[in-house]
Amino acid sequence: MDDDRAYAIRAFYRLYQATCAVALDPQHAGARQAQRTAAYRAHTALREAGLLELPKERLFELVRANHPAFGRS
Repeated sequence: MDDDRAYAIRAFYRLYQATCAVALDPQHAGARQAQRTAAYRAHTALREAGLLELPKERLFELVRANHPAFGRS
């Protein structure tokens, strides 16, 4: 996997983590801003790596391959 794709996968995983944090504690100071920042970075990285239009199942496979905890409660 090239560096752009690896960075995009990490950015998407950080968005996942930020979203989980907001879901667990929506009143936490800064959580929503962290989620917005993570969303912007993930979107940008996925677009630049050519992964933005992937079917979500394929994207999730790529994320799970690098971050096995992805999607597990």
